[in-house]
Amino acid sequence: VHVLFVAILAAFPPFGFQDPLVKDQGYKPEAPAGLIPPFKTGLTAEAELINGRLAMLGVISITTAALFTGTSVTDVINLGLGKILY
Repeated sequence: VHVLFVAILAAFPPFGFQDPLVKDQGYKPEAPAGLIPPFKTGLTAEAELINGRLAMLGVISITTAALFTGTSVTDVINLGLGKILY
């Protein structure tokens, strides 16, 4: 349940008024990306942000499916892969 709660909180973008944990001399924070960042191809910060959010969404959905069906997370993943694992 703890992993689910952390994944839900991490899926939302940070608020603009939140401070970074470490501030170096002359540090300028980047602008908030918003709910849906602009889509740019290649290895960009925006692509990594979208990739991370989709990964968190996957963790949330797999954990939720495991909780509602009463099966383990590995069984849900195996079912999603077409039962090729075992």
